[in-house]
Amino acid sequence: MEQANVRRLILLTLVPAVVSLGGERVFAQGPPAGTPEARALELVDLLGSVEGAAEEAPRVFRTKEGYLRFVMAPPATHFAVEPAKRGTPQQAADAFLARWRNLFADESPPIAFDAIRVNTSASRSYVRYQQMYAGLEVYSAQMMVQVSTAGGIVAVMSDIMRDTEVLDMGEVSLNPTIDALSAQDKGIEFLAAQHRQSDFEASAPTLMVFDPEVVGWGGQPELVWHTKVVCTSGGLAGEGLLVDAHNGKVAFRYSLVFPAQNRRVYDYSNNNDPRWPPASPVGDPDRGENDPPTQDPDIDDTWEYLEDTYWFYDYYHSRDSYDDGGADLIAAVKFDRDPPNAWWVDAVDYWWVDESYILICDGCVTDDTVGHEFTHGVTRRESNLEYACTESGAINESFSDMWGEWID
Repeated sequence: MEQANVRRLILLTLVPAVVSLGGERVFAQGPPAGTPEARALELVDLLGSVEGAAEEAPRVFRTKEGYLRFVMAPPATHFAVEPAKRGTPQQAADAFLARWRNLFADESPPIAFDAIRVNTSASRSYVRYQQMYAGLEVYSAQMMVQVSTAGGIVAVMSDIMRDTEVLDMGEVSLNPTIDALSAQDKGIEFLAAQHRQSDFEASAPTLMVFDPEVVGWGGQPELVWHTKVVCTSGGLAGEGLLVDAHNGKVAFRYSLVFPAQNRRVYDYSNNNDPRWPPASPVGDPDRGENDPPTQDPDIDDTWEYLEDTYWFYDYYHSRDSYDDGGADLIAAVKFDRDPPNAWWVDAVDYWWVDESYILICDGCVTDDTVGHEFTHGVTRRESNLEYACTESGAINESFSDMWGEWID
């Protein structure tokens, strides 16, 4: 299909969103900026910028308010970027966002997108952005821009704050009413009320903007303190909490415990660390990379399964360990916990844990258990899907289930 025909198809698709029946909405100078009609017309221009021989229309997904959520060019094509701005993949992605960002969110000057990572493969590059508002991170609001080797844009995926009216109008103040220390206390009180036999500590909070729409909830954006509250003795608990910076209520929560069913394997049968989770293993392992078998099935099987998991990710995904940076593969087995289970313990979440590791109870060692827990580490580094009782937590756990089975 020639490009002109693709453009005609796009116009036919979007006309119902631009013109109302009966001619009631007629804009002599074009629709007002920031309206769904204006975004629909601008989207026509974006979709008409496809470079290459397109045989089908681009793929488009929009929110019910008309914001662009996902867009993908037809196979073997890309959306145009000015040649002078295609120097690097990030420069091309930056130029694309500068031109079209109002399709994705309100025309709000405080909004910015900070590039946080660029991954490059043989066929394209992936530029990941963190959304900011007035210099504050918007919790879990990110965008991924795929850039072709020619410097065009292949696809854009976004899950961001789109409606910023209450912030732009000052209805939600960006000056916190409660300070960071009070937010820590609120977080500890919240979790302690649910686990009365446990002691808790909270990490230093970070001030953020939280839009419930980003995590699939309804509601208006809020100013929050983000802190991680973990059990230091007396139980198995740990959560990331967003504490409203004005009223002290918990606006959102997600688990830091990754239950389920690199190479250094340790026997944790006599571990007496009262904290949950226990600190990462130190010293000489019970079986290291070049050590002979110990004749202990839990230790030797885990050692083998770590190797299977490592080479699976290396062969099929060209990934060097869970962090893609060659991190040691560490596991602690024979841990005494009732009921028995297995966990991924990530040093990103627990400040007394020096190295991320897999923790497995006695009798729970299987190849898909090791693959499952290792995959939590991959997800934490790549997508950072919070372990919440929403889509992100379900996807996080599903990824581990699937990869665990594939490794099995």
